[in-house]
Amino acid sequence: MLALLSLTALPAATGTTNGEVTLSLVEVIDAALKNSLDLSNAELDVAKAKQDRLIAGRQRLPEVTFNTTFTRIDQGSTGLASIPGFTLPGTEADLSVSAQVPLYTGGRISSGYRQASLGYDLSTESRRAVLGDLLRDVTVFYYRILSTGEQINIAEEALGVSRQHLRDVNLLLKQGIVARIDQVRSELDVAEREKDLAGAVTRRNVASERLSAVLFPDRFVSLNIKGRFSEPAATPSLQDWLDTSMKHSPEIRSAHLGLRLAEARVDLARAEDNATLALFGQYGAKDEDFTTGQDARYWNAGVSFSKPLYLGGRNRAAVKKEIDSVQQAKNNIMLAERIIRSSIVEIIENMKLSTSEFSAAMKAIEAGEENLRITRLKYKQGLIANTDVIDAQLALTRSSLLRITALQGYHTNRTRLLRTAGASREIQ
Repeated sequence: MLALLSLTALPAATGTTNGEVTLSLVEVIDAALKNSLDLSNAELDVAKAKQDRLIAGRQRLPEVTFNTTFTRIDQGSTGLASIPGFTLPGTEADLSVSAQVPLYTGGRISSGYRQASLGYDLSTESRRAVLGDLLRDVTVFYYRILSTGEQINIAEEALGVSRQHLRDVNLLLKQGIVARIDQVRSELDVAEREKDLAGAVTRRNVASERLSAVLFPDRFVSLNIKGRFSEPAATPSLQDWLDTSMKHSPEIRSAHLGLRLAEARVDLARAEDNATLALFGQYGAKDEDFTTGQDARYWNAGVSFSKPLYLGGRNRAAVKKEIDSVQQAKNNIMLAERIIRSSIVEIIENMKLSTSEFSAAMKAIEAGEENLRITRLKYKQGLIANTDVIDAQLALTRSSLLRITALQGYHTNRTRLLRTAGASREIQ
């Protein structure tokens, strides 16, 4: 409720103007939780499964039915009317209330309730999976936009440096210190930096529009984000995350529930061969019209018993089918566990790689800044070629971009790790 109330005040808090909104990661997640149609459908599935469980549980209760019939009898359709002293009524009306209580169903009701309960649990796990996918997707989009924003800043700074270098080259060319080819190479470098900037802007706009479509499916909102990357933390323990996923992964938990559901279906199929016992009763009145006089009243009560004797082998085939489903469910558990394990191993290795790339980029940036300073000084003294300056600037830019992509990779993979292991709530 606090999240929804904070989102209600979102435009005032973030300064919406002409369909534009700037959100932090927390606000992005709040908007997704409020507006996601996929999450809404998943919650409705849970509500329907809850009603199915309620319906299955009430199969044990008595059934009470009100019955009424009115029949017009054709006098010429029977020979009873020609019997002396016998009068056949022209109409017959019947009012009655009947009740039936199941005494024993051979396990049908209990198996049905068990299936409905497992269906509810499965819908709950499906909702967890949808929620995890939603949190993962919007968070990954957030980091992508944040990364492209940083890339734009780096590209703008690199473009500014390249343009300043071009101005320096033009001045040195006028003084006859450098050759015309240096000017051409500097102009090409400026053009490359302009292309890098345009590409970063395009990637940011596309990512922003895709995230906006998830957060605000019913209207167009120009979306900006705010925030900054935190540095990578310690490398997570593979075994700890594998243990967590075995307990909390929606896919693994759903696979185990699928096995229990298949076993319940076997029990229900076998129950079809069992006898059923029920108590029934009826009280009513039957006469030529709808009357409830004492002479028209009647009642009956009894116990019904039924036992299938021969069904052409259908029940045996149904049991065999459900037993095969049990084996499939066991196979699905192994597949789910193997897929989750492989995914977690891959994600953690990618996180290690991103952490290493970040450390290398930080060292390269520090060395690159000093190298660029010395290279510019030597170029102005005529000791080195113009291409050395361009290469030094390009190396520094690449190191800065590597730092950003490493941070994006680390946080993106961490988000995916939380989703895969079933710890999606930690994303919030």
